[in-house]
Amino acid sequence: MSKYIASKILKIKSDDVTTHPQGRSIIGIVTSSVNIVLNTILGVSKIIVGALFGSISVINDGVNNITDTASAGVSAIGFKLSTKPADKDHPFGHARTEYLATIIIAIFIIMVGIELATTSIGKIISASPTNFSIITVIVLSISIAIKFMLFGYNLQSSRLINSNTLKSIAIDCISDSLSTIIVLICIIISKYTGVNLDGYAGVILAVLIFAQGIKLLVSTCSPLIGEKPDKSMVKDILNKVNSYEDILGTHDLIIHNYGPNKHFASLHAEVDADVDITESHELIDTIERELSCDSLHVIIHMDPVNTQDEITNKYRTIAIECIHDIDTSLSIHDFRVVIGPNSNNLIFDVVVPYDFTMKNDELISFINKGIEDIDSSCKTVINIDRNYINLN
Repeated sequence: MSKYIASKILKIKSDDVTTHPQGRSIIGIVTSSVNIVLNTILGVSKIIVGALFGSISVINDGVNNITDTASAGVSAIGFKLSTKPADKDHPFGHARTEYLATIIIAIFIIMVGIELATTSIGKIISASPTNFSIITVIVLSISIAIKFMLFGYNLQSSRLINSNTLKSIAIDCISDSLSTIIVLICIIISKYTGVNLDGYAGVILAVLIFAQGIKLLVSTCSPLIGEKPDKSMVKDILNKVNSYEDILGTHDLIIHNYGPNKHFASLHAEVDADVDITESHELIDTIERELSCDSLHVIIHMDPVNTQDEITNKYRTIAIECIHDIDTSLSIHDFRVVIGPNSNNLIFDVVVPYDFTMKNDELISFINKGIEDIDSSCKTVINIDRNYINLN
């Protein structure tokens, strides 16, 4: 539905919405608006019914829906602000605003969970009777059905625009459905057993709300701190660059996230040093243009590699054999040889995976010993390089 509405607003074909610069924002705002309307209706209905029949758990469930309304409102604002173009103070754009909006939502949910827990514990300590009503059962049953529907709707929209915010709202809908089911079961049990479980149901609901807020906060902080890039994106970039015949290899790929679907990537591409530098530079420019798009900006550093020099190739092979004797997950790049009167200096970088436990000094020492055992005239200048894409 959101995709259809967005196509009408943008006056384009439905299939073109997700590639339109404003398409992502409009789908997010429309989806958030649907959540605002339905959650407001559910929240107000439950609070009224809970107040009429003295059920703290139903009131808590209604307040939970109102928090969902507020969350959807903040989400809509986040989607709107994230489309604000780059300016002199924010040259990378404002796409991270969506993350900030989600953090506000998470903090609000956590605060509501704490408040509801306090109220529910008070109901347990000072128990008051809860009146059973078929109206309460009907309202809760309708709520469960609507929340399951919203789950599917939000999940579909989140996949359309790759939005963790909408995905979190979708997951929250399932959590809300389960919470309401618990409240409904407790009301029915209280009706037929006479045991008042209303306060206990309220506590369970409050804990679920609090846990959902914590989970949302943690998952949103991760990309702000700097999490590893998506594996499919990494493989796609490397495969495309390496698919060009004149590219000998790639290394030092770094991908920065400046918001959902807003990435900046840089990498080094190796080219034959004997090829005219103008031709190689033109090739690099071509690859940059073909890889870059609205959601990804790519910068490639050109690394000339001497492939014809026998001495360089000989020592490169020795270095590779030595590091693979230590660990096959290690690799080298930027290899060069400086021939001196008394020794040959081998200068290169060693790429170390994050799960590699050996200390840098110890690793360099092992590599030095391995190379010197093969050729005592060799000395090394080694730089330890970290793998920022970690595909494991």
